[in-house]
Amino acid sequence: MATLSMFKDGNHAIVDDHQVSDFEKKGWTTTETIKTAKPKKAKRARNADGTLKGDDKSTPDVNEAWE
Repeated sequence: MATLSMFKDGNHAIVDDHQVSDFEKKGWTTTETIKTAKPKKAKRARNADGTLKGDDKSTPDVNEAWE
């Protein structure tokens, strides 16, 4: 008897091979779908008047020039 991994909506189940068809009828698949977020495009930070913000060198762990 073999076992398979089944996936649905971020859930994971290990099922016997004779249970696969029942799980597939309920929307489970044998391949995991991983949703990845689109990488956010870097955007320059701006001052209240619309000019580009510069980096504050006194805070080396934060770059204020980018959002």
